[in-house]
Amino acid sequence: MTQVPEFKRFRKVVDHISKKRDKVLIETLYLTASRVSEIVTKVGAYDLEHGKSKAYGKHLNWQLADFQVNREKNERVLLITEAIAKRKLKTKRDKERGYIPKTIALPVMPVYEPFTKDLLEWIRDYGNLSFNLGRTRVWQIVKTHLRDLDPKVKTHSLRRWRLNHLVTEYKFDPYDLAVYAGWSVKHSFGVVGMSVSPHQDAYMHNAWRRYFPKLLKPFKIAI
Repeated sequence: MTQVPEFKRFRKVVDHISKKRDKVLIETLYLTASRVSEIVTKVGAYDLEHGKSKAYGKHLNWQLADFQVNREKNERVLLITEAIAKRKLKTKRDKERGYIPKTIALPVMPVYEPFTKDLLEWIRDYGNLSFNLGRTRVWQIVKTHLRDLDPKVKTHSLRRWRLNHLVTEYKFDPYDLAVYAGWSVKHSFGVVGMSVSPHQDAYMHNAWRRYFPKLLKPFKIAI
């Protein structure tokens, strides 16, 4: 298992990546806590033949919305919706759609999340946040730029690092993590010995409203 880099150190390393595509790719994997297949649209013959991956990135969508903090203040939100790669299709609607979606909410203001600015600029220039790359190429990009943080770094490391940072830096609880990572609420709460309604998963597309205020935490990193 790879080690989790300290929050500010990780961000300093990412900020110093000079190639825009590589930087945005890593920021997207990290901020969305995505598996590689959830943001790429290219799948190699080997992956298809052996069922290793699918081009779930073709389902990725985004929109800008407002979150009402209080009566006087709204915050802009970048909502990224993507297919969850490792969830069984249970409902009729999910089977017809072919996947289960998850929605990630990110603050737009750089004072809360400076990485979002890069994502929005990429969307402005290319229209989306999916990448026409295969798993192997993404792994090479991640390894090239982040091996100083951990020589054993993998693409999935970014997902684990983000979830860890959400707990340590933003005080996410098990429900918040379940929503963010796209886990089933029943499974996530079962791990910590808590019960939950079997119908709770149906409302998870709006559950970002519960954790979003925790992301409105200003921070400053001296580069």
